[in-house]
Amino acid sequence: MPLLIGQMTKSRSTEIGYWLEGETSGSCACKLPSNCFCWNQNDSSSHDSSSQCDSFVVYRIRQGMIYGTDVSSLTIVQVVREIEQQSFTYIDAAGSDLQQELLLRTFRGDFGGILADLSEILPASQSPRIAPIRYEIESNRRASLWIGNVLIRKNMKPRPFCFATDHIVEQ
Repeated sequence: MPLLIGQMTKSRSTEIGYWLEGETSGSCACKLPSNCFCWNQNDSSSHDSSSQCDSFVVYRIRQGMIYGTDVSSLTIVQVVREIEQQSFTYIDAAGSDLQQELLLRTFRGDFGGILADLSEILPASQSPRIAPIRYEIESNRRASLWIGNVLIRKNMKPRPFCFATDHIVEQ
């Protein structure tokens, strides 16, 4: 059962600002199997201060609607470069221009809900990047992420998510 975050009405009609359900994973660039310094600053002994500390969260939308537009089967990746205090958003090239714009605005927080709260804690975002994104889950246990032809990370643990809001924004 996915974790429901945000507000949701009883129907999934076009009256809902957005409704997204799928799988998510996150990781960082550290070579450590766990206890990353980027995410747990209590353990500075394992951190090489000269190395870049990048982290990301990937969201594969199995089913989703944003203001009546279907965004099912699309993927979005949010990357944070801790040292420069910058964030980047990769949006699936498989989406139409409208789908890409709606995904960007939703994850940027324009349409309220928990995604607006999450966007507040991210560093300043650079221009979005459109790229082919593959997020493959093997036997519901391990996931791998590619952006373009580059393998970003493998053997991540996928987790279900469901984000929704009935917050209506004047368009």
